[in-house]
Amino acid sequence: MKRFACFLQLTLLILLLSSWSCCILRIEPPTDLVVNEGFTNPIGFYDPKPRFSWKLPVTEKIKSQSAYRIVVASSPDLLPDKADFWDTKKVDSDQSVWVNYEGHGLESRQKIYWQVMFWDQNKGASQWSSVSHLELGLLNNADWQAKWISLANAEKNHRTEEGYH
Repeated sequence: MKRFACFLQLTLLILLLSSWSCCILRIEPPTDLVVNEGFTNPIGFYDPKPRFSWKLPVTEKIKSQSAYRIVVASSPDLLPDKADFWDTKKVDSDQSVWVNYEGHGLESRQKIYWQVMFWDQNKGASQWSSVSHLELGLLNNADWQAKWISLANAEKNHRTEEGYH
Protein backbone atom coordinates (compact mmCIF):
# COMPACT_ATOMS: atom_id res chain seq x y z
CA MET A 1 0.00 0.00 0.00
CA LYS A 2 2.91 2.30 0.78
CA ARG A 3 4.37 1.75 -2.69
CA PHE A 4 1.03 2.56 -4.28
CA ALA A 5 0.82 5.83 -2.32
CA CYS A 6 4.36 6.79 -3.41
CA PHE A 7 3.52 5.89 -7.00
CA LEU A 8 0.35 7.98 -6.85
CA GLN A 9 2.19 10.97 -5.37
CA LEU A 10 4.93 10.72 -7.99
CA THR A 11 2.36 10.51 -10.79
CA LEU A 12 0.51 13.56 -9.47
CA LEU A 13 3.77 15.48 -9.17
CA ILE A 14 4.73 14.65 -12.77
CA LEU A 15 1.29 15.70 -14.02
CA LEU A 16 1.46 18.92 -12.05
CA LEU A 17 4.94 19.78 -13.31
CA SER A 18 4.11 18.96 -16.93
CA SER A 19 0.93 21.04 -16.91
CA TRP A 20 2.73 23.89 -15.13
CA SER A 21 5.63 23.85 -17.60
CA CYS A 22 3.25 23.91 -20.58
CA CYS A 23 1.67 27.08 -19.29
CA ILE A 24 4.98 28.76 -18.55
CA LEU A 25 6.78 27.73 -21.74
CA ARG A 26 3.95 28.65 -24.10
CA ILE A 27 5.04 31.80 -25.92
CA GLU A 28 2.50 33.58 -28.07
CA PRO A 29 3.34 33.98 -31.77
CA PRO A 30 4.49 37.18 -33.47
CA THR A 31 1.74 39.45 -34.78
CA ASP A 32 1.22 42.22 -37.33
CA LEU A 33 3.20 40.59 -40.14
CA VAL A 34 3.95 43.11 -42.89
CA VAL A 35 6.26 43.53 -45.88
CA ASN A 36 8.33 46.57 -46.84
CA GLU A 37 6.64 49.81 -45.78
CA GLY A 38 3.87 48.16 -43.79
CA PHE A 39 1.84 46.28 -46.42
CA THR A 40 -0.37 43.49 -45.08
CA ASN A 41 -1.01 40.69 -47.60
CA PRO A 42 -0.50 42.95 -50.64
CA ILE A 43 -1.70 42.14 -54.15
CA GLY A 44 0.22 43.57 -57.11
CA PHE A 45 3.33 43.98 -54.95
CA TYR A 46 6.22 45.74 -56.67
CA ASP A 47 9.36 44.27 -55.07
CA PRO A 48 10.75 40.80 -55.92
CA LYS A 49 12.94 40.99 -52.81
CA PRO A 50 10.50 41.89 -50.02
CA ARG A 51 11.54 42.81 -46.49
CA PHE A 52 9.63 41.14 -43.66
CA SER A 53 8.62 42.71 -40.34
CA TRP A 54 6.61 41.56 -37.31
CA LYS A 55 5.80 42.56 -33.75
CA LEU A 56 6.44 40.58 -30.60
CA PRO A 57 3.43 39.84 -28.42
CA VAL A 58 3.00 42.25 -25.55
CA THR A 59 3.37 40.28 -22.31
CA GLU A 60 5.25 40.69 -19.06
CA LYS A 61 7.39 37.63 -19.83
CA ILE A 62 8.70 38.78 -23.21
CA LYS A 63 11.32 41.49 -22.96
CA SER A 64 13.13 40.98 -26.26
CA GLN A 65 13.80 38.70 -29.18
CA SER A 66 17.05 36.72 -29.31
CA ALA A 67 16.46 34.88 -32.62
CA TYR A 68 13.93 34.36 -35.40
CA ARG A 69 13.03 31.94 -38.18
CA ILE A 70 11.16 32.84 -41.37
CA VAL A 71 9.75 30.29 -43.82
CA VAL A 72 8.43 31.13 -47.30
CA ALA A 73 6.56 28.76 -49.62
CA SER A 74 4.53 28.56 -52.80
CA SER A 75 1.54 27.15 -50.89
CA PRO A 76 0.26 27.59 -47.33
CA ASP A 77 0.09 23.79 -47.06
CA LEU A 78 3.91 23.64 -47.16
CA LEU A 79 4.32 25.82 -44.06
CA PRO A 80 6.11 25.67 -41.74
CA ASP A 81 7.90 22.35 -42.25
CA LYS A 82 8.28 22.09 -46.05
CA ALA A 83 9.03 25.64 -47.18
CA ASP A 84 10.08 25.41 -50.83
CA PHE A 85 11.24 29.02 -51.38
CA TRP A 86 13.18 29.98 -48.26
CA ASP A 87 13.90 28.82 -44.72
CA THR A 88 16.22 31.00 -42.67
CA LYS A 89 16.55 28.30 -40.01
CA LYS A 90 17.28 29.85 -36.61
CA VAL A 91 18.97 33.24 -36.97
CA ASP A 92 20.48 34.69 -33.79
CA SER A 93 19.31 38.28 -34.07
CA ASP A 94 17.01 40.76 -32.35
CA GLN A 95 15.98 42.15 -35.77
CA SER A 96 12.23 42.04 -36.34
CA VAL A 97 11.95 44.81 -38.92
CA TRP A 98 12.94 44.81 -42.59
CA VAL A 99 14.50 41.36 -42.74
CA ASN A 100 15.59 40.93 -46.37
CA TYR A 101 14.20 38.03 -48.39
CA GLU A 102 17.09 35.86 -49.59
CA GLY A 103 15.26 32.89 -51.06
CA HIS A 104 14.54 31.68 -54.61
CA GLY A 105 14.01 34.41 -57.21
CA LEU A 106 10.43 35.64 -57.38
CA GLU A 107 8.62 36.40 -60.64
CA SER A 108 5.73 38.50 -61.88
CA ARG A 109 2.27 37.35 -60.75
CA GLN A 110 3.76 34.92 -58.23
CA LYS A 111 2.05 34.40 -54.89
CA ILE A 112 4.06 33.46 -51.81
CA TYR A 113 3.10 32.55 -48.26
CA TRP A 114 5.21 33.17 -45.16
CA GLN A 115 5.36 32.63 -41.41
CA VAL A 116 7.71 33.63 -38.65
CA MET A 117 8.54 32.49 -35.13
CA PHE A 118 10.97 33.93 -32.59
CA TRP A 119 12.96 33.05 -29.50
CA ASP A 120 12.69 35.30 -26.46
CA GLN A 121 15.44 36.58 -24.16
CA ASN A 122 15.40 33.26 -22.27
CA LYS A 123 15.78 31.24 -25.50
CA GLY A 124 12.15 30.08 -25.33
CA ALA A 125 10.59 29.47 -28.76
CA SER A 126 7.29 31.06 -29.72
CA GLN A 127 4.50 29.43 -31.65
CA TRP A 128 4.39 30.02 -35.39
CA SER A 129 2.61 33.16 -36.55
CA SER A 130 -0.46 32.97 -38.72
CA VAL A 131 0.28 32.59 -42.44
CA SER A 132 0.66 35.83 -44.41
CA HIS A 133 1.00 36.20 -48.15
CA LEU A 134 1.85 38.55 -50.96
CA GLU A 135 1.17 38.46 -54.67
CA LEU A 136 3.61 40.09 -57.03
CA GLY A 137 2.46 42.40 -59.78
CA LEU A 138 4.01 42.84 -63.21
CA LEU A 139 7.70 43.40 -62.51
CA ASN A 140 9.18 43.76 -66.02
CA ASN A 141 8.21 45.93 -68.98
CA ALA A 142 7.93 42.79 -71.12
CA ASP A 143 5.18 41.51 -68.79
CA TRP A 144 2.89 44.34 -69.87
CA GLN A 145 1.00 43.28 -72.99
CA ALA A 146 -2.23 44.70 -74.28
CA LYS A 147 -4.18 45.55 -77.43
CA TRP A 148 -5.70 48.88 -78.22
CA ILE A 149 -9.38 49.13 -77.50
CA SER A 150 -11.42 50.63 -80.32
CA LEU A 151 -14.92 50.71 -81.67
CA ALA A 152 -15.94 47.69 -83.72
CA ASN A 153 -16.60 49.81 -86.82
CA ALA A 154 -14.06 52.58 -86.34
CA GLU A 155 -14.17 53.68 -90.01
CA LYS A 156 -17.93 54.12 -89.96
CA ASN A 157 -17.95 55.90 -86.63
CA HIS A 158 -16.02 59.10 -86.86
CA ARG A 159 -16.65 62.28 -85.02
CA THR A 160 -17.61 65.50 -86.68
CA GLU A 161 -18.66 68.81 -85.24
CA GLU A 162 -22.25 67.56 -85.21
CA GLY A 163 -21.38 64.33 -83.35
CA TYR A 164 -20.73 60.71 -84.33
CA HIS A 165 -21.84 59.41 -87.76
